[in-house]
Parts: sequence; structure tokens; C-alpha cells
Amino acid sequence: MRARLPRRPARVFLGARVRSPERNAPPAEALTVADGRFVVVGDAATARAAAGPDREEIDLGGGWVLPGFHDAHLHLATGALTKDWVDLRTCRSAEEAVRMVAAAARSLPEGAWIRGWGWDQTRWPGGAWPTRADLDRAAPAHAVVLSRVCTHAVWANTPALAALGITTRDGAAASDEVPRDAASGEATGILLERAAERAAAAVAPPDGARRKEAVEGMLREAAAVGVTSVEDVTEPWALPLYAELRREGKLTARVSAWLPADVDRSLAEDVRREHPADDPWLSAATLKLFLDGTLGSRSAALREPYSDDPSTSGVLRIPYEELRERVRDADGRGWCVALHAIGDLALRVALDALGTLPRRPRGRPHRIEHVQVATAGDLARLARLGALASIQPVHLVDDRAWISQRLGDSRDVVAYPWRSLLRAGAAVAMGTDWPIAPLDPLRGIAAAATRAGMAGPLAGETLSVEEAVAAYTSGSARGRGAGAGVGALRAGFHADFVVLSADPRDVRPENLPADVRVLATFCGGRQVHPVPRV
Repeated sequence: MRARLPRRPARVFLGARVRSPERNAPPAEALTVADGRFVVVGDAATARAAAGPDREEIDLGGGWVLPGFHDAHLHLATGALTKDWVDLRTCRSAEEAVRMVAAAARSLPEGAWIRGWGWDQTRWPGGAWPTRADLDRAAPAHAVVLSRVCTHAVWANTPALAALGITTRDGAAASDEVPRDAASGEATGILLERAAERAAAAVAPPDGARRKEAVEGMLREAAAVGVTSVEDVTEPWALPLYAELRREGKLTARVSAWLPADVDRSLAEDVRREHPADDPWLSAATLKLFLDGTLGSRSAALREPYSDDPSTSGVLRIPYEELRERVRDADGRGWCVALHAIGDLALRVALDALGTLPRRPRGRPHRIEHVQVATAGDLARLARLGALASIQPVHLVDDRAWISQRLGDSRDVVAYPWRSLLRAGAAVAMGTDWPIAPLDPLRGIAAAATRAGMAGPLAGETLSVEEAVAAYTSGSARGRGAGAGVGALRAGFHADFVVLSADPRDVRPENLPADVRVLATFCGGRQVHPVPRV
């Protein structure tokens, strides 16, 4: 495989064991890189000849080379800020979370807001929602806003509700997003979906210097696990920050930034002009819409009520008519749309809206995010529409504890339908949804290939390690469009690759990632992990 060498000097990577995820790709032992792109992926003699006499040679010591991992859905910039919050992910009871909040309150002045995240009531005895009363005792002089691990629910205390204009007892009926006690009419302290978003937005963000420091740290973590490209669900403030890091040579992964669909239109267009879709390092070409919530918070929109709570079928956040018009408007202006659809009702509505669009070539395919509950017919329709299915198998590691209770065993649906998507002919991309799930791609690949150790009716739908690696590389790269030049070890493509201690496809899936280590990560031919010593 050869391409014209733009200019020298070039770098030749030798001692490699190259196994591309692409079908029928021949094995290779050497890579020639110039100007950040692959020139040769083949044998050592050809690689040296293409590089010329002034080449630099790097011995990879027999490491296994794969394309750099491409996380198809995460919250890198906004998630980086959670490093400063009260971390409740390890809490095994509401009482434990309350103790951590009380400790934070003792270190802050009265009136300060306390921000936390990561609690999950499904891991607590009884699995019931916590209440504001618990937090009122822990921090009566502070407004407390704690995001659930999925971020689609918030646990708030009375001072926070008051600051948000949510009275605790005003005779209002219970709503999908502000649940109230049936007997007293008081707000319970749990806020869902848009109400949760408003609560989270009420807490002042850190200053620019802290934001930059946090994002730099997360880029280092991404490089350490072999991630060289990301689809970042973020906010407009992140784009100037990424651009600054790029100018400083500190942007160590390619960033496709997604903006909220309700962001100011003129601001969105300004951002897109500054960072167009064809920019290989930093682009803004996607708008994100939330159609529903999550299964863990019972806010994912289902066609039938939840089996473990028949009083609710979840929250459909956007009526179909409004969604259809918003999707058509975004598509007409040349944006890609990413539709968050976890429940089978949300997926059906999303496909209905995409089905109204004209069939024509697009720079980037429209996307469905998560696809956790679906009928076989809707999976086939997703494939026919040419939408990209973006999945996060690592979620099942946590969800397996309660998913059977949420869905029961009588629905005409497939849960976490990874193999069914491939069988239907859909294009599949893979990511993590970090910080909701761990960032390490090998953990996601292991979850996909083992079904997170599940048994019984939900144990099907596994992927092979080969299929999961492809979804995490070339599959995710489809979201950038046909000419993006990422996701493969191919002459002319950007030289983004990871060097592993073993080939994941030769290791028992349940032993990933313990038996496979990231030895080095290269983005654009530059080593970004470990950082070379000067």
C-alpha cells in the first residue's frame, strides 16, 4: 500500500505487528509516516525505501498496532469538570452519600453551592429514590445539586429547589420532570430531564484556567487508553479552549464537537464557520437532541409502562411534530443530527422524523445514540435510512443488575441489540459516554464480547472481539464522513494508531483489559502517550 510521499524527513516504524480491522487487509510489519499521514503500511524494505535516506526509524518492539480508538460518544470537556465535584460513584447507600455531602459542607462557606454526581439508587438497599430531606439535614445552609450517574436526574435539597424557583409545597400536581409526594404535594427533591438540566446549569462553572487544566488532564487520560478521536457532546465554551490547546500543540486527539440543538442559532453558525466539518483536528458539524432519558432513572420513553413501575412509561421530551421540524431544519442547514433515543418509543419517533428527510448524499450521516431498546422492525428501518447506530456496551456492566426488572420478559423488543444491528445491516459505532462509564475502550470491547457476563434471555446479542474493535475504529470513523481519513491503517490516512502489548482478538474477552496494555499512542504520527522525554 503506497501513496506519494509529500516531503521528508519521514518516520519509519519497524518491529510492528499490524492487524487492521478492515476485511481482507494483509498483515504488515512496518509503517512509514510523513506529514502526519501513512505513506506505507507494509513490509520493512518498502517502508524504508519510501522514506528515503534521511528517515527516522522507531522500533516498536513487536507491539501490536491497531488504528487509534475513536470514542463515538462522550462528554470530554464538560465531564472533565466533574473532577472537582463530590464523587458519589462508590456510594452504596443514600446515607453514605449524605455523609460525603456533609463533609463537603463543612469545608465551604455558608451559601456556597455543593455540586456532586455519580449516585445510583439502583445500587442501594431497596432501590428507592432519595429525598431532599436527607440532604437538608446534611447541608441546611448550602444549596446542593447532585447529578445521578446517568446525568438525567438530579437530587436537590430545599435551598437548591428554592433557588430554582421550585416551591416544595404549592399544590401543583406531580409531573414527569418534577415528581411530588402523592400525599403532601411536596416536591421530593428529585428532578428529571429538563428540570435536572436547569438545576445543573444553576451552579456557576469554574473559571477558564481551571476548565483548561481539567480538559488537558482528560486528553492525557484519553491518550493513555489509546483514544485518538472523540465525538464530544459539549457546550460552545469548549471550542475556543480546544482551539487554544491546538495552537499550543496540546490537542492530542481529534475532536468532533457536538452542540446542543437549542443553542443560539447565530452562535452555532459562527462556531461551525470557525471549525468546519472538514477540519481534521477540530470540527463542529453536529447538533444533539434528547428525545428521552435513561432506563436507570425510568425516564427512557417506552411504548409500554415499566414492568417494575407501571405508573410510568418514561419521558418523551420532544413531541413528534416539533422533532420533525427541528430535524428537517437542521438537515436543511447542513448539520448532522445526533438523536438520543434509549427507549423503543423514542427510537420509533426518531426514525419517523429521519424518514421525512429527502434521500441525498450528506457529508456526515445522521445518528441515533444509545439504541438500548428496539423492535426488530425498527432496527431494520434504522439500517434502511442509513443512520449510524452509536452504542455503548460498557453501560451493560452496571445495567445488568436491574434491566430485567425494568423491561420484564413479555415485550416484543430486543434489549441492547448489538448483534441485531449488525444483522439488520446497520452501521455501528462504539463509545463510552464517559464520564458515565469508564473511558478505557478495552472495557467496552470486553463488555460487547461477553455481554457483561449476563445469563438468561438477555445474554444474546454479543459481538466478537473483531467486530467490537471494528466498531470502535472504522465504525466510529463513519460518523466523520467518507473523506475524513481516520479509523484505518491505510496509505493516505491520518497516522493515528495505538501500540498494544497483545492483539485483543487473540485474548479471551473476559480477560480484557487486564491482559492487554497500551504501550504507546500516536496521533497524526506524533507520540502522545507516553509523552516522550525532551
